[in-house]
Amino acid sequence: MPQQLAKKMTKNHRKIISLLGSIAFTLSSFSHAATIIPSPPQMNAKGHILIDYTTGKVIAAGNEDTLLAPASLK
Repeated sequence: MPQQLAKKMTKNHRKIISLLGSIAFTLSSFSHAATIIPSPPQMNAKGHILIDYTTGKVIAAGNEDTLLAPASLK
């Protein structure tokens, strides 16, 4: 009789642990997806462009198609 009770408890524990693990995994994916993106900076320049280095995505730009001389070559 005690062995049957122990088997039932371990099956129930496995189910509970699996359920809690899947809930934690789901919540962690939602928290990762909710990223706060700040507003673009206000620039006092003739033209500017801000690009994410890893993805290549343009974050902010102003007169980005205007041909301008570089500010520095050093």
